[in-house]
Amino acid sequence: MKRILLLTLLLVLGCAKEIDYEIVDFTFVPDELVIDKDAGLRLASNIVHGNVDINVKLPSAGTYRIRVLDITNRIVSQEKIEAPKGDNILKVYVNTLPDQSYTVELLTNEGDMLGRDVFAIVQ
Repeated sequence: MKRILLLTLLLVLGCAKEIDYEIVDFTFVPDELVIDKDAGLRLASNIVHGNVDINVKLPSAGTYRIRVLDITNRIVSQEKIEAPKGDNILKVYVNTLPDQSYTVELLTNEGDMLGRDVFAIVQ
């Protein structure tokens, strides 16, 4: 079962550093990215070196937001995505961000939290 995530860049905050997202084709969800709930977000690793795979599991097809916050809870990146129901794998490139801890969040278009995880960048 192959799904393709259609990533649509709609908004990057003017003061934010740009983070690149790449669509990943997959035939199965790797063990480290499996989410048992109907919706959520899971990182392949909490220690990141340049990029990290993320599973964004959605309860239904639609528009969602992914945002990255720094250690002071300031939004450093925010993207809107159009995605199908179920598992969607993203490769996120964070090499433009300084080494520190960040929080990544998955929200509905209305702002309801579906998932959250923390990662640290170590170059």
